Amino acid sequence: MKKYFFSENLEKVIDKAESTAFDQKHRYIKQIHLLYSLVNSDLPEIQKWFRNHSINIDEFKIKIENKMKLLEKSENPSEAIDEKTKDILELSSIIALNTKSKKIKPFHLFLAILDEPDSDIESIFNEMNIEIGKLEDVYYIEELKKNYLEEQNNLVKYGVNINKIISKKGIVPFTSDWKITDNLVEILSRDIKNLPILVGSLGINKDVLIEGFVEKIKNQKSSEKLENNYVIRIMIDSLIADSKDVNDFINKLRDIILEAENYSNIILYFDEIFPEYYKAGRIDILLLLKPSLSRRNIKIIGFTEKQYLKNYFEEDEFYKNKVELLKLRQISEEKSHEILKNFSRSLENNYGIQISKNNIKYTYQMVKRYLNTNKFIEKAISLLDIVATKVNIKFSNGKRKTKIIRKNDIDEGIAERIDIPKGRVTRDKSFYEKLENQLYENIEGQRHAINSIIETIKMKENYFNLNPNLPDGIFLFVGPRGVGKKKLMGELAEVLYNDRNRISFLDMNKFSESQSVWRLMGFNDSSNDQVYPSLITNLISRYPYSILFLDEIDKAHEKVISIFMDIFKTGKFEDNFGNTVHFKGITIIMTVKAYEEKKKQLGFVSEDIYEYNPEEVKKGLKSLLDEELIHLIDRNIVFNYLNNNEIKKILKTNLKKKLKSKVNTKWIVEESVLNFLLDKVKNNPEKLRAMNRIFQNNIFSYLAINFKINNLFKRDKITIKMKNNEVLIK
Repeated sequence: MKKYFFSENLEKVIDKAESTAFDQKHRYIKQIHLLYSLVNSDLPEIQKWFRNHSINIDEFKIKIENKMKLLEKSENPSEAIDEKTKDILELSSIIALNTKSKKIKPFHLFLAILDEPDSDIESIFNEMNIEIGKLEDVYYIEELKKNYLEEQNNLVKYGVNINKIISKKGIVPFTSDWKITDNLVEILSRDIKNLPILVGSLGINKDVLIEGFVEKIKNQKSSEKLENNYVIRIMIDSLIADSKDVNDFINKLRDIILEAENYSNIILYFDEIFPEYYKAGRIDILLLLKPSLSRRNIKIIGFTEKQYLKNYFEEDEFYKNKVELLKLRQISEEKSHEILKNFSRSLENNYGIQISKNNIKYTYQMVKRYLNTNKFIEKAISLLDIVATKVNIKFSNGKRKTKIIRKNDIDEGIAERIDIPKGRVTRDKSFYEKLENQLYENIEGQRHAINSIIETIKMKENYFNLNPNLPDGIFLFVGPRGVGKKKLMGELAEVLYNDRNRISFLDMNKFSESQSVWRLMGFNDSSNDQVYPSLITNLISRYPYSILFLDEIDKAHEKVISIFMDIFKTGKFEDNFGNTVHFKGITIIMTVKAYEEKKKQLGFVSEDIYEYNPEEVKKGLKSLLDEELIHLIDRNIVFNYLNNNEIKKILKTNLKKKLKSKVNTKWIVEESVLNFLLDKVKNNPEKLRAMNRIFQNNIFSYLAINFKINNLFKRDKITIKMKNNEVLIK
């Protein structure tokens, strides 16, 4: 707790607060413990304050003691302090600084508590009819805080010292011996072309690379010009959040640059030199840096992506002579294994966790296969950290005998991370058997359609799939109403993603106009100063493993079709704001519905003829869809008409399930009921999609009117039948 420069008296006060919290078995050291210690310290300045404000200090002590008795007790009390108390200690240091004191004294802490009391202390003052907010001391402290914040320059407020971060970690960054860090040292040591801009991604967090550079110039004395230099990362996100508007943001950024010019040993690091500022679009930081760079008073490291550069440096002679572009490429698999191996050593040293070389490679392969990202190393390290923590906890709880990470642990980690069944990750035979059984059990009359889907899924998830970055399956569902298309989709989502609602729906009727493309791509409407994000980006970012349902794809405009064809070819999508989403974990299902006007066109001749004509279906699809789109589809899944027996089986299964959900007993549904319901379904244009309404109107409404629910609950068995179109119960 003693990380501030405390006076001897304050150290005694804090020691007393710690022992009080511990003795009373409180989980945390709170403000009330500090205040209790302060008022019992017999310090003259505290005593004087109570006299000056005519507050009975003895009564105040009693109220504090009573309040502490109400605090939650813990079997494992600690010396940890809560967040509100940490803030108070920070504030006491500001008060000491502004009163020109070299040390933080008890009265500084007392004033800080008065200014930002927690609910316990506020209630004590309220009980004594004292309004803290009206005390003169509080006005004084507020003025001190205001002055302190005004005096703090923007470089201090929005800059993070990477050198200090490395010192705190106490670990040598694994990037310190990389060639790219040597390149940074060499470029920044020049006099002229000395502004490195790193373009692209290595697959790791940018800070890790900069930490390696800092380690190199700090310990290896690799360049005299960079000796004793500090790298300050500018927190652009915080700067944006604190700015009133884009002009305020630019002014703050200019201040930071001017302040940095005063220090010859500072290197400013921007993780994006073209950051996006809300509706104003991307800000050109290089343009703001130009005057300082011209004066040669500042050193910079910048990152950006290729698409933001365009012809930037070719068009400006100054930047052409000043900037050195360093193109970043994905780290090789061999190098990735080496990085993961180094991380695994730290797990072993710190927690005793062990992982074999083969399982390190396996972790990398699984991350590459299942996580849609360019930062494979970063994600692999994160996965290993999560898995190691779980292994450690299980070992501590006696649920496992060793601290060795096995393949099974990695598989579980991946499955939890992307929220899919573990059997799908391991490609276990039992998972595909479950897929088959659940679809066969719940979908009637569409065996051929089910077989086609299962074959495609197995092929897509096979190790020998040559295009693993493309969608997990691109299906076109074709068929009349009410034959099980949406039902099959729901069952598929439940098995593949553990959630039958993991389906993103886009009605293509709403994308029949050319201007609807902007809804998919995203756009900035300057007329009303609004930004409209991309629908596709939002949906896929939210559910990276899910079904994307494009209903009635034949109704979409050709420009919309073109967007989806690009996705089917590349497996990724980039919106108008430069955001990219990957479709590797997405199953695409499109529909073409054989309504009355399209039945014959698609080869569905009559409801009395249950089989379709495959050649007619193909011919009909060519007249409705772009031929290139048809070739990009993995399988055309054609749904048959359902025969009478199949419809009755569906009706019987669903009716019994719904009856049982209302009255949990054995229900027997006679054939007369099924024939009656069959006739209702066939005469309804919605077919089986109207099943629940037909049940409600013809079965459940009758039960509600004619039977007391208590009488039904008493039955061990209930038979339901029809006579003269009336429901009978026995």
